[in-house]
Amino acid sequence: MIARGVACGFPARCLRRAAPTAARVAGTRRVHVQPRPAAEVQVATTEASEGSPAGSKFTLGEDSTSTTAAAAPSSYAELRRRPINFSPETRYTVDNVAEADAERFQLHSSVPFWRTYGTNMDVRSMGTGAEDSRRAPASTGETALNLLTSSALADAESAAYWAYHVGRTGFFLTTSAAGALAHHLSEQLSGGGRRTPFQNLSANAQAELTNRLYEGVAMFQQDLAAIKAGAYKLPWDMTTPTHRQFNPLYVASKATSFVGEAIGTLNRRIAQADASNWFSSSMYPKYYMDNTYHYQTDGWLSSRSANVYEFSTESLFFGRQDAMQRTVLLAMHEWLAETGRDPSSMRLLEVACGTGRFHTFIKDNYPEMQTVASDLSPFYLDAARKNVAYWKRQRQSGDLLGTDLAGAGTTFMQCAAESVPAPDESFDVVVCVYLFHELPEEARIACAKEWARVLRPGGLVVLADSCQLGDRPAWDPTLGSFGNFNEPHYRNYIACDIGGLMDSVGLQPRTKYLASATKALSFVKRGGAPAPADETAAADAYLAGEGRAEEAAEGAGDPRLN
Repeated sequence: MIARGVACGFPARCLRRAAPTAARVAGTRRVHVQPRPAAEVQVATTEASEGSPAGSKFTLGEDSTSTTAAAAPSSYAELRRRPINFSPETRYTVDNVAEADAERFQLHSSVPFWRTYGTNMDVRSMGTGAEDSRRAPASTGETALNLLTSSALADAESAAYWAYHVGRTGFFLTTSAAGALAHHLSEQLSGGGRRTPFQNLSANAQAELTNRLYEGVAMFQQDLAAIKAGAYKLPWDMTTPTHRQFNPLYVASKATSFVGEAIGTLNRRIAQADASNWFSSSMYPKYYMDNTYHYQTDGWLSSRSANVYEFSTESLFFGRQDAMQRTVLLAMHEWLAETGRDPSSMRLLEVACGTGRFHTFIKDNYPEMQTVASDLSPFYLDAARKNVAYWKRQRQSGDLLGTDLAGAGTTFMQCAAESVPAPDESFDVVVCVYLFHELPEEARIACAKEWARVLRPGGLVVLADSCQLGDRPAWDPTLGSFGNFNEPHYRNYIACDIGGLMDSVGLQPRTKYLASATKALSFVKRGGAPAPADETAAADAYLAGEGRAEEAAEGAGDPRLN
């Protein structure tokens, strides 16, 4: 738990709500809405994409932005019925997820801070036609400036942190703009007459830039506050002078790859192009094979995709993605502090680790913790293997942390998130970052059951993903617009009661955190204290590479989600 606070709106300790009683939860009803017919949704979506709603007025510069009265929904039920946010009624959808969370979770101090932080979502670049953006209020700018100046001048460590992250933000802002400009020029040279994201962004550049910069300042302040409180270390890439990110040739190569990818991705998004993968296979879940998320080249199924992914996502968030993800480390730190567990005696599973960048932050903070990094894509898993090996060479070159080939104390597992080939109760911690919004609801349910199975009683689950309805009220009218980035399950995700879903499989909601565009939820498996070490021989053998054939044979008949 954070032991001391800062003068940025985050108090000296977490805000906590008493855990609700069973009767209170059972007696709480949230209003559901009836799904609209598919044909009606298609018509409404088409109308919205052709231009701004009738009656809207947008003025650039110092003038305020106004919209029609209809832009303000009368309720969250009405808001969720709108095409941009529309989700059919399913088992775990609710109208206001933040209200559902408040009934189940203890609320970290970041939750009320971000709920009232005054930036607005700019959606012009998404081509939705629902131009609900406006210039960030002056009060928000003053708040952000105060956060930056007061924190950066506090001490040398803070100054170094801010110098690094301000520079990083500027770099990714530049590359993001370069990608959009390169696509615009490509469109113009090809004779295409389509309006480009670059034109949309340029028409509202002030709001776009100020909103995102203000988001970054507050996010970095929150990240630094956790570092100062001892929740986790300074970013290891920042404090490693020999890191490849300081090599101009390496950075130029990554930036060039990103710009090339941006041209293709934006072309496919504007054209609403075919989103199928380059090969078909019955080895992967249908939802995974049927879609190349984000319209990125090859989906998750090529080395080229894995090579550009980290750079692309950091450019999307103007360099604040790492800081948002580190909220998972804060949740782990608080749980460890309260339980008194020894990290060196624990085993952690990261589900859907992608290229493994966040896994290196886990390892840097808990180098002796034995970890498993899993992903369904062999190409991304190979990138994760290389990232962890690189971290080991840079940070722990002289230490043997495990018996794996790299000596990093990390092994790698190719598997679906909802089908983990590991024994029951074989992990103390399960973490998952930015996966749930890409899963259909039934797959989320299957994941929850599987993670509860492999977790020891008393163990921790930390799930981080996009904010949902009610978390950032100013964003709610247009939050679902991210679904236009070829995210077919996103609109269902933003209305999904994850706390209720996890609770149903025996994972008790613990704490909710917000971090700009990201929320992190922690859960503890019911059933008492974790099993003692002498009762985990099967898990030890499995993680050492033994008994895999036997485990596979025993689980061959288990029903799994396809």
